[in-house]
Amino acid sequence: MKRLFTFLTVIAAVVAMSSMVSCSKDNPNGGNGGEVTPVELNTDGLEYYLSEMDRLLALESNPESGYTAEAFDALEVAKTAVEEALVKAEDGTFTSQDQITEAENAAAEAIQTFKDSYVYVASPAELYVPGKTDVSNYIELGAPGAFDGYATISVELWFKGEDNMNSQQQGSIISNFYAPEGKFYGWEVNTWANSTNGEAPYKIRVSRGFNQGLVELQPMFDNYAQWHYIVYTHDASAQKSVLYLDGEVLAESGVGEWPAITSDPMAPDHAVQMCAFKNLTDPNNPKAVNGSMKKVRFWDYALTADQVKENMNAEVTGTEDGLIAAWDFTETVENPQNILDKTGNHVAKVLGDKVEWRKIDEAGQE
Repeated sequence: MKRLFTFLTVIAAVVAMSSMVSCSKDNPNGGNGGEVTPVELNTDGLEYYLSEMDRLLALESNPESGYTAEAFDALEVAKTAVEEALVKAEDGTFTSQDQITEAENAAAEAIQTFKDSYVYVASPAELYVPGKTDVSNYIELGAPGAFDGYATISVELWFKGEDNMNSQQQGSIISNFYAPEGKFYGWEVNTWANSTNGEAPYKIRVSRGFNQGLVELQPMFDNYAQWHYIVYTHDASAQKSVLYLDGEVLAESGVGEWPAITSDPMAPDHAVQMCAFKNLTDPNNPKAVNGSMKKVRFWDYALTADQVKENMNAEVTGTEDGLIAAWDFTETVENPQNILDKTGNHVAKVLGDKVEWRKIDEAGQE
């Protein structure tokens, strides 16, 4: 809105035409004797900055705003200056648009300084990925080929599924697997459903390609809709694979009905993308799954049974010997497509617009 403000100019007595001309030359507003000339001042900019400051200051009640108390205090001071400038424009103290412009520039600078002070504040959360619902939702873990060269490995993670979580009979929880033309490379931790449409009951299964062929451990997976700690280890020198669930041995190669391993793992013949919630081998056969995941860790040695029990409730710093990659996925992130792991060497990308970071309180409730 434009407001008109006036200022009065005292004009000397006019008694003749010549003196009127002289006075008009001396009057900067070119007015005639006794007339008031309006000065047009535009305060739209100041009013906009005032409303923007109010919007930003309202964030102070949010502990996750990302702004410090000092930043809010500085912005409050700047807001007071804008309010004072509007009063000066109203009462005629400001007589030039340049004065308004100067106040606007100061307000804009204060707002930008406030915004530049922002620091992302993470909140505790569960990462839920609806891979079955929409196969564009999944996680890429590291760069293609980053985990291909390891024969001896341990993969550990926490996983929580749900009813009817598979898009087909097999659901890929986490995978570095590749199977072209009947050959099998790499490994995969997956769920195996009772039917081809992915319905329960489920088995928890490890599949890995060896020179002798595909070897799979697949015991039953009960209470799959609760959090479970899953660990797969393979010791290449001992030719031994073990699947753990919640810290206990669930299955191991060469024991009971599970076949013994008599050869080396098959190394992929190209760079494979390790990923979670689906397999990228065949776009028409994604083996997608719905579920939640946290505390994913990849080691270059086979954890012992005692180490598995110890790791179940332990945190990692990223500096542990043999730890190749580790992502917690236990809090919200500023950029879901650029999540650096704890070792600082690998980046995860959480893809898809249906992924949910479900915030939880300190008691672990959503």
